[in-house]
Amino acid sequence: MANMSWAFDNLQPPGPSGGAHFAGEFTSSATKFKITVVQWATNSNKAPSVNYTLVNRDYFETPALIYGRFTHTNETKEIWNVPPGTYQVMVTNLNDFAISGNGYIDGIF
Repeated sequence: MANMSWAFDNLQPPGPSGGAHFAGEFTSSATKFKITVVQWATNSNKAPSVNYTLVNRDYFETPALIYGRFTHTNETKEIWNVPPGTYQVMVTNLNDFAISGNGYIDGIF
């Protein structure tokens, strides 16, 4: 069962009007997580680079970079050595074009 899921639509490139999206928050005692996503360029067939970062007030994890266009399959990355706490997932658009996608995060016990 997913700790949290999210979706983003037309997330703009970094700058005054966009660049990052914060998903809702969840609390977990897991120390390892699996992030599963689908992502794509909103208006083209480009393959986007997107950072997914687990953050809270006291913790800013090294971003899990996921590169590629995933529309009919998903991509999964693992995050290790996370202290228990309440977290958000920060989705960061690293491109010069808008992106869309969705995903979920699971604690691995």
